[in-house]
Amino acid sequence: VLDESLARVSALKNLSSLVVGLTTVLIFGLFGPVDWLAVVVLAPATIIGGYLGARFARLLPEAIWKVAIVGFGTVIGVFLLVEAF
Repeated sequence: VLDESLARVSALKNLSSLVVGLTTVLIFGLFGPVDWLAVVVLAPATIIGGYLGARFARLLPEAIWKVAIVGFGTVIGVFLLVEAF
């Protein structure tokens, strides 16, 4: 739908996820109950996963990613629809 490359759109998505994630961490860190042991485990895993995922994404052609994204979204959408009924 967009004229931009999938890599650029993905980078913008990751940037918005970073902003949302940091905002959430700040708000919950200051005002909410936090299981800091879970943070110690999940934070590095999330950072490493994001880095490795981005490197892996560069290896596959854009057409494969588009099919995978649409396919995954369709499967999840159908699953959630079936679960709702």
